[in-house]
Amino acid sequence: MYEEWPFFAATIDLIEMILAKADMRIAGLYDDVLVDDATGKKLGSDLRQKFYDTVRGVCEVTRHHRLLQTNPALRRLIEMRNPYIDPINILQVRCAHALAAAAALVCTLSGQRPHEPVDMHCRVTVCRSV
Repeated sequence: MYEEWPFFAATIDLIEMILAKADMRIAGLYDDVLVDDATGKKLGSDLRQKFYDTVRGVCEVTRHHRLLQTNPALRRLIEMRNPYIDPINILQVRCAHALAAAAALVCTLSGQRPHEPVDMHCRVTVCRSV
């Protein structure tokens, strides 16, 4: 189907590019630093496993041994950008953690009910421009 249907091939190729840009080490860092409860950590772990399953599925459909096997220029560009993007992501995790801690402190001092942690982190990460 991949070889015979251009629309399907283009869709799979776009998915392959998105998967190649994702970094599960960074996703794990978000979980380690920002997720406190066991249910949230399990969700993160399950999502990362589904990511790896999806990578295997895309490679099976495309008959590639690795993502972007037939597009080495794009693979190289992604590899070149990661050293610049990773510190930004790490900084975002640290800022989100500091924001959550500051919000909890303000709530404690003012006697207000703190925001749900997931709500706080969603508001921080939705504004992400990377």
